[in-house]
Amino acid sequence: MLPPGIGRLTSLHNLHTFQIQLKNGYGIEELRDMVYLTGTLHNSKLENTGNAREANLISKESLHKFEWSVEEDGDAATRDEAEEERILADLQPHSNLKEIQICRYRGSIFPVWMKEGQLRNLVTLSLHHCIKCKTLSISGLPHLEELYIKEMRELEEWLELENQFRSLLVLKIGDCPKLRKLPHRFPCLKSLKIESCYSLKGLSETPCLEVLTLVDNLALEDWNEYSKHLRHLALDGCQNGILVAAIPETSSLLSLVISNISNVVSFPKWPHLPRLKALHIHLCRDLVYLSEEQGAFQIGLAHLKLLSIQGCPQLVMLPVEGLPKTLECLILDSCPNLESLGPKDVLRSLTCLKDLYIMDCPSLKSLPEEGVSNSLQHLVIQGCPVLMERCRKDDDDGGGRGRDWRMIMNIPDLEIGCSISMVLSSSDLLKHMQEPTASPKPERHVTAWCHHFVCCK
Repeated sequence: MLPPGIGRLTSLHNLHTFQIQLKNGYGIEELRDMVYLTGTLHNSKLENTGNAREANLISKESLHKFEWSVEEDGDAATRDEAEEERILADLQPHSNLKEIQICRYRGSIFPVWMKEGQLRNLVTLSLHHCIKCKTLSISGLPHLEELYIKEMRELEEWLELENQFRSLLVLKIGDCPKLRKLPHRFPCLKSLKIESCYSLKGLSETPCLEVLTLVDNLALEDWNEYSKHLRHLALDGCQNGILVAAIPETSSLLSLVISNISNVVSFPKWPHLPRLKALHIHLCRDLVYLSEEQGAFQIGLAHLKLLSIQGCPQLVMLPVEGLPKTLECLILDSCPNLESLGPKDVLRSLTCLKDLYIMDCPSLKSLPEEGVSNSLQHLVIQGCPVLMERCRKDDDDGGGRGRDWRMIMNIPDLEIGCSISMVLSSSDLLKHMQEPTASPKPERHVTAWCHHFVCCK
């Protein structure tokens, strides 16, 4: 804990956190003469604030980031709304500020200094758990690049203002169940994530959008009109496959995640995605077939390099016509009813295949009749008792050689029956969709598919 009277250190440069208390020497007025503060200042327990103007934040021209928060279960829950609004208004920072985070604000409107051009250098704005705000009005932030809105559960309307977000690059909105509409246009937006916005039916015009993540948005129907530059798309938690059916034909899309889609037995006809390199299908519990139209999967995804299918307990077989010939990595995990990988030459014909993972697919009894590709460098088989028995080498207990051993004996890296975890979780995949330049870290072997999925070069 800081000593009382910290405000006497008027030449102090770094004071990351200042917790406001009611006792002497810990009031917000301690900040008044500390004009040389730099970096981040986190003011917590603002429910203990008297005259917030005495903090004199507007004089602190070297501050980079300002954080506001009150106690989650403190007096602020019953605090007078007007008093809360006055405190935030009196905490106006210097116009040099680059980042603001406001958490658990109980006012219904935001102060004038957030919407009348007084923060012209602001780059990042985060609004979390501002539970009384029904209307959002933000403007006059010409250099704003990142905007994060989370747990604003009463938010219904986002006001449309002229030249509102000319520089915005990243927008994430989560847990705003009453939000009905977004501003019409974000001209420079590159990354958009929307999660648990149950009343939202359509998206904004985003002509430069490259990364789109949609999670658990039950009413959303229209999203693909402005997808000409989309490179990474994740669809998670939608019902009846409406958003999957809306995937447009585009030559820009490089990676696609489809997860937690319910009430879908087979996907509709796959669109023509000539540059798609990574497809991940995860936790689609009712999925039986990958496509309702024969040939569509192989033709529409002709340049696919990674195919990962996890947690699809009803999936019976892969496409009868086979898989895209360009595949370099195939992952099949936790598909207990999977019986067939496709035609007898399905793996033999994949002349680019380097990595094959078959895990927890106990109904799969054997490898395809014609064996595997000569290009295969790494094979993992785990949790498939019959298949593992067929692929075993001679052992000391006299069990003999498995019938499929001859098909795999020349693969350089074999892991039969090992306990490993190579596959990213759903949350990891969605995270990497938002950070497509980051590299996931599997527990073992950093394989080529990681690079293709995340970077999609």
